[in-house]
Amino acid sequence: MRRFSKVRLLGICVLLLSLTAYQRTPNSSAQVLRSLVPVPEVESNDTWQNAHDLTSSCLWPSITICDVTGELDDGEDLDWYKITVRPATTLSISLTDTFGDYQVALFYDLAKPITQTGHVSLGNLNAIGNLNAIGNLNAIGNLNAIGNLNAIGNLNAIGNLNAIGNLNAIGSNGYSDASIDSFLWTPGFYYVLVYPLDEDQSGDYNLAIEATFDQNLTKPLPIPFMINQSEPPDCKRSLYITNSDYFNIYEAFAPYNTSVYTELLGLASKPGDTSGLVLDLANISWIQPSNAFSDQSTQWDNNRNNPFYANRIAEGVHHLITQYARRCASLRYVTIVGGDYVVPFYRVPDETVIANEGDYLASSGINTNSFTASSLKYKTILTDNIYGAIKPIPYRGRQLWVPELSVGRLVEGADAIHLYLKSMNLHTDFPSGSMINLNPQPQQANLVTGYDFLLDQAKVISGTLTNLVGARPVGLISDTWDADDLLSIWWPDVNNGMSNSPYPAQSINAHFTHYQAIPANFETSTDVVEAKVLFQHPFSPVALEDAYQRNRLGYSVGCHSGYSVYDNDVAGGLTNPVAIDFPQAYMKQHGAWIGNTGFGYGDSDLVGYSEKLMAQFTLEIGREWKNQSGFYGGMPIGYALVRAKRSYLREGTPGTFSVYDEKVLLQSTLYGLPMIRVLVPNPIPFPPNDRQDFACLTCPPSVAHRATVTDRAIDRDITFNINYTTAQDNARGKILRAQATVVNDTEGLLTGQMFNSSLVNAAGLPSLPNFSIPLSLTDGFGEQRIQGIQFLGGTTTTAATFNPVITRLITDEIYLSHEPTFDFTDRWYPDQPFSYSVFESDNLDDDGPLNQDRRFSQLLLTPTQFKGNTSGGELRQFSTITLRLKYLSDGADDDLLDDTFDPIVRDTQRTSDGKIRAIVIERDNDGPGDELDAEMVVKTNTGAWQTVSMNTFQIGTTERWQIEGSLPANTFLPLQLLIQAEDEAGNVGVETYGGRFDIDYEMYLPNVNVNR
Repeated sequence: MRRFSKVRLLGICVLLLSLTAYQRTPNSSAQVLRSLVPVPEVESNDTWQNAHDLTSSCLWPSITICDVTGELDDGEDLDWYKITVRPATTLSISLTDTFGDYQVALFYDLAKPITQTGHVSLGNLNAIGNLNAIGNLNAIGNLNAIGNLNAIGNLNAIGNLNAIGNLNAIGSNGYSDASIDSFLWTPGFYYVLVYPLDEDQSGDYNLAIEATFDQNLTKPLPIPFMINQSEPPDCKRSLYITNSDYFNIYEAFAPYNTSVYTELLGLASKPGDTSGLVLDLANISWIQPSNAFSDQSTQWDNNRNNPFYANRIAEGVHHLITQYARRCASLRYVTIVGGDYVVPFYRVPDETVIANEGDYLASSGINTNSFTASSLKYKTILTDNIYGAIKPIPYRGRQLWVPELSVGRLVEGADAIHLYLKSMNLHTDFPSGSMINLNPQPQQANLVTGYDFLLDQAKVISGTLTNLVGARPVGLISDTWDADDLLSIWWPDVNNGMSNSPYPAQSINAHFTHYQAIPANFETSTDVVEAKVLFQHPFSPVALEDAYQRNRLGYSVGCHSGYSVYDNDVAGGLTNPVAIDFPQAYMKQHGAWIGNTGFGYGDSDLVGYSEKLMAQFTLEIGREWKNQSGFYGGMPIGYALVRAKRSYLREGTPGTFSVYDEKVLLQSTLYGLPMIRVLVPNPIPFPPNDRQDFACLTCPPSVAHRATVTDRAIDRDITFNINYTTAQDNARGKILRAQATVVNDTEGLLTGQMFNSSLVNAAGLPSLPNFSIPLSLTDGFGEQRIQGIQFLGGTTTTAATFNPVITRLITDEIYLSHEPTFDFTDRWYPDQPFSYSVFESDNLDDDGPLNQDRRFSQLLLTPTQFKGNTSGGELRQFSTITLRLKYLSDGADDDLLDDTFDPIVRDTQRTSDGKIRAIVIERDNDGPGDELDAEMVVKTNTGAWQTVSMNTFQIGTTERWQIEGSLPANTFLPLQLLIQAEDEAGNVGVETYGGRFDIDYEMYLPNVNVNR
């Protein structure tokens, strides 16, 4: 492996990116003022409910840094502090001068409910917290900075493990000091926890909390309105949401009511998927007051530099949509009619450090005092996901918006939107008339471009389209083509007003700005293709069939390729090419376009991040979507994007889902009607664990059905044989592929099936084979919950020298020419090679009520583990592995269903007579748990991992248990083990000792030399 040494910058503008996590908000003072006297800790603050409130002591902004002194009395002591945070605050917390191994964690308001879902879990996907781990390229992927809730220990101090959704950050680990740097978008109460890592740790510490923010930035209260209980009267398939007031204010075209509104009513009156309800935010008759949104839009107009006013409207619209959806289970599609100034995008804080959105403002050409610029000024990501997310997922003290409804947006100007809708209304049969037909015809093919780090993605997309269509796309897939090549291939004969694009699908993988596509051979600022060329295609308003992109779909991973810029936010308006963006150009030419509202991300060696999402989208448009009669009718493009985002989230790798992945999911945006369908000659079936979302009444069930509903956790044992092949072995490193065969499944569902690996794709981490395997199991109450996974055993071999490829996160503005350092010289990555994810979405089946959730459960298996050294590292490979999956029926006892606490293993000891002892914290929803099993899994001299049962003893009636077991005689040395503990509800706690698998690193013991 090579160390990071320099950065190569690509693109038309050079960005100087700060590679630190500390980013001051706009207008924040650079002067640092400390409190004159440290604030002494006030006991008792052992629970968050009794936290020491620092509000009256830490008087930001009169001071910048608030110093606190405290003491942990023993290994059971916990110190909670409560602070009040302003909007968009940069918070830096330092824990110093400690007398033991302490850690610090930051939580959003624990008093607030954090989930609207019954059982949603990212498993261990979430790469929790510390931006320093990403800010410093040499330290990307340092698991010490990712942290682990297991390290907190005493669950009684948290009160509810659901608080993981409120966990913002865990400090970067050290044996003394710890720190957190975090950008907190959401104002309110936050909780800081200082806790010991071991029971024998105690003593003083100093805590410094630094806060900087824009004092002019305020967050208004939510829009006050009520929905009339008897309204709306009609349940439709679609909602069309707009604001006539702002069309009339900001557009010079004919009044909204005689143009856009007329066409919207015509479209909404059609049968099928377009059948809809038009919601004009200027006046909604079925809410009180009916003009609630009109008033707030005026405030947004008056406070256009404050993104919280935009979010106030977006959150109100989200509430309208979710309430409508709960009354009308038929809702499938949401179309936003108008740009950001009509119905705003939602602003989500951009916590990335590489290619943060704040970096784009200076080079964008956008007026800094405008609707559009405010999102960049305050480092936010624009997203429409909020309008399709019925149940957002708790994430980093806020929410992760993953759509369940299909969302599209129609953008400026009003005249273009009017003609677009008029064109759609010309179809007497909308599904067939608007169809994007990928069936190859004379003079037609599909188009795929790519170069640089996008070459591999372009080849994958080209291969997928070839399989779906039966003909290879036209391609510009090399590093040699220039702007003339791109223009002539992408938009041939575009100046002829009667011409149309020959390509039903156009996958344009290139570097972008919001108004330029940049070719492979780029030398000067004029070597680009501007969106205005397409925008100016001169078709006649009386010959709408001549719109250049009619019945066409374009999509891109390019940076800001989907960034919609209001014309008047650029000097000169439409006379300035900077004002004409790609969404606008495609909409004017009656096509559909999908692009990123921000910087796209890729991987130098793999198809990752934005590349991965668009590769999955290409696959999804080819799904065999059937109508209610069971006939294939084409895939709705909006649902193809929904499914691609859902798949991206579910198929992650434990400990890798980061703010970069969040940004990938948020920013990919559809412009066009979301119910337009794509038809292919060779559609592919839906995977067994992710059936068609709705419509098909004749499709078979996707998973087997258990006849018996048991009032206990259900065990399902699965054994895999795993074979490996080398996919790459060069100077960059080695990449392995793997195939897993299920040799035994006690439920019989997967026995004999084979699965091919994907690759771990996370910045700064080794690219290792990874499996995402469906685990759905149903009974009379629906799909059962996965509660936990046990490792029962397996066989490993270790390669003494192995040089993996380390993932390099890149955009079209920054490229790492060398690998970042992988700092895992004393522990294995991943420390726990197995995990799971559970993802729920509202049931959109036509024959089922919306409030019955669909549950998607997957095993996340990474069957290799890597430990680095100066010359490369070691690779441990599982050739066999047996796992026990713990399920719980929704029909089980409520006490079991309410128990979501994983047991915590701590304070492990190894005795001189070969015994292993530890303490386990076990509790259920209302107090100490009363049932516990435990075992250790030990590596033996043969390479096999052996399970050894451990005796369990509850200490009185407390939540503390002592466990003990004897090491087998053939234990491999140095000792390698993990300990697991399971409760009655099937919750499993796993202790891997930070990937070291050696308790020598864990405790001060009389008979062990501890290496610190």
